Parts: sequence; C-alpha cells; structure tokens
Amino acid sequence: MTSVLFYDGVCGLCNRLVRFLLRRDRHARLLFAPLQGALARTALGPHGYDPSDLDTVYVIADRHTPSERVLAKSPAILHVLDALGGGWRVLARAGSLVPVALADGVYDAVATRRYRTFGKLESCPIPPPEWRARFIEDDKEETFSQQSKRIAADNTSNFMHGFDYGILRVTDHRPWPMPASPWMMTQTWHDLLFAHWPIDRALLDARIPAGLELDLFEGQAWVGVVPFHMTNVAPRGVPALPWISAFPELNVRTYVRAGGRAGVYFFSLDAANSLAVGVARTLLHLPYYSASMRVETRDGWIHYRSRRTSAAAGGAELVGRYRPAGDVRGPAGGTLEHFLTERYCLFTVDHASHPHRLDIHHPPWQLQPAEAELTVNTMADAAGVRLPDVAPLLHFARRQDAVAWLPSSVGT
Repeated sequence: MTSVLFYDGVCGLCNRLVRFLLRRDRHARLLFAPLQGALARTALGPHGYDPSDLDTVYVIADRHTPSERVLAKSPAILHVLDALGGGWRVLARAGSLVPVALADGVYDAVATRRYRTFGKLESCPIPPPEWRARFIEDDKEETFSQQSKRIAADNTSNFMHGFDYGILRVTDHRPWPMPASPWMMTQTWHDLLFAHWPIDRALLDARIPAGLELDLFEGQAWVGVVPFHMTNVAPRGVPALPWISAFPELNVRTYVRAGGRAGVYFFSLDAANSLAVGVARTLLHLPYYSASMRVETRDGWIHYRSRRTSAAAGGAELVGRYRPAGDVRGPAGGTLEHFLTERYCLFTVDHASHPHRLDIHHPPWQLQPAEAELTVNTMADAAGVRLPDVAPLLHFARRQDAVAWLPSSVGT
C-alpha cells in the first residue's frame, strides 16, 4: 500500500528528509505533500489533525482504504523507514522498541530547533522532473507550481533548493580557468551580508603572512565581516546529511595576491559545527573556530547572533540584523563591488608557514544593496584589527552555489 508523507514545505530539514526518502524508495511506496497545501487540510482534518501545526510530520497510511490511518511524529518517521525495506526496515523495527513518549520527546527537541539549524525556505521547492509524479498536486485543487507560488507569498525567509551542478558550465566570467583536477566538495551559501570597512594598509601588512601581498583597490585596503549560513556542505559524491551539511558561518577577511592571482585571506571563520571546524583546521589549514550561532528570518530581516566558544580563541561576537534594500545586479568589472566579491581562490598558510591556495568556483555574484543594524561586532577586534568608526559598505546576496578544490602550494 502507498503512504502519503505530509511535511513542512518550507523546512530545510524536512526537505532533506524528503530527498533522502526519494533516493531510497525504489518501489515508490511513498508519496509526498506539503502541510501548507490544500490536500493536508482535506486529508488530515477528518482525522482530527490540524495541518497548521508545522512542527509535526504526518503519514497517512493505506490512504483511500478502510484501514486508512494517520501516524504523527516518531511513529510517522518509523513508518516511512519501514517502507524503504531492507536494512531501513530493520532499523525501524528496532526503533519501535523505544517508548513512543521518549522518541517523541527527541522528535520535539529537533523540530523546535529545525529552522535555526537547517534554515527556512522562501518557497516549497519544485521537485525535479524525475520525482515530480511522487508529489501529490492537492487532489488537483492546486498544481504544485501554484502551491509553490502561494507558499512563497506567505514566507519571507531564505530560498533554498538542492545543489545546482549547472554552475560548472558557467565559466566565462572567471579570471582564470578552473583547475584540471577534480573539485572536492560542494557548498551552498545563503543570505550573505558583505559588510566592508576601509582600513589603513599599514595596520594590515603586519598581519598578512609572508608570501602573500595585500591587494588594494585604488590604494585602499579593505576588511570584511561576512555572516551567512550554509547547506549542501559535503564531499564530492556524498549526499548532504542532516546535522552535518547545514550550519551558520561567519568570516572576517581581507584581500591578497600571490602567484599572480587575487584571492581572499581569512583572519577567522566561525561555524556552528564542531566537526566542520575540526576538518577544516586539519585538512585545509583554515582558521576555523567553533561558535554558538543562531539565524532567523523575521519581518523581512535576517536576525544573526554568533558567539565564539572555542577555547583560547579570544572573544568574538556578532549580534545584529540585516536585509536587502534594492534591486539585484551583478557587479561590473573594475568596480569596488567586483573587487570585494568576485574572487575565485582563498589563501592560507600551513603549520610551517608555507602559503597555499584553495581554488573555488561559483557563478557571478548577484548583489543587492543592504541595510544592517549591528549592535555587537567584535569579530575583527578578536583578530587584532580595529575597524574604523565609519558606516560599512553593505551588500546582500540571497544564494550562491560553489565547489572547492583541495589546497595546492602557491605557484602550482
């Protein structure tokens, strides 16, 4: 029998769960519908369930049969795992031994934190053609496209789909060709604020490692503080995983040159994922730090809060909110906006102080003017850089898909 999974269509975690199930449900035992759709009201209402409770995942098992029934929360999750068969069925049977009250308690703890951890989407993503038949179009009351547009009108949060591999064909804008070696990982960056301050180059020269040269725009050095959050953080060939592949990140940066190429130099990168911090510090020689971070979208603003928690890393905190404030456009070549954003590598140094370059690729940036209210900002101070008492130059970018390569020695 076919079961219908009702899920929060604008929940980043829920959409990952749906993609996870679609890839493994080889016998098409599961269909899917968002709780925001009309089908949820007509199908769940007669069973006494309120589809406006977006914290709950529901499954209608044996729909349109005398044994039709509704499962919610942990029993719903176990039911869909059982439907996958094989080892997932064994896992579901083992999970059924856990008391429902305890399992639902764990479910509730995750559900109440899902937006801040995994993000909240602007619209219900339109599934790719090969999966579209698995999504019920609200008993023909709405097409899936109509659902998506209606949900978009009801939400002002950050837009997110699966990773767009089409970016690998967009290369004309690059200042040099992509590396011949295979890229190693994917990342999708969401709701970025580029906040930049002009800085006296003499204050930065002493903080740039040997082998790197400060890059200037018309004689002026710049420092950026860039908060955002990420999804699709995964090695090549590995699917994005819950709890691991999505988290906020915040960097403090300036701009340098080495080996004839212009790139980014990070003074620090804070992330709310201790595993990612450890891997990046060890394998990529990047100055990552663990932080307690929270990102929410309310009333059209991105509310951002970050406090560094890494031991002996120095206090670093950012509290504020920001939003786009103008039309989207790509930065024109030769402009300051282009200088600050269109960079296709970053530089770091290893424990022996040898400089390395890490190449990245993404489409041209699509920027908007931005507004920001930063009530606490000690990020640059923690790096020994004092920001001037002037208003920063602000830009916003809704989304950027990117791939990255392993580091290579500068000059190779």
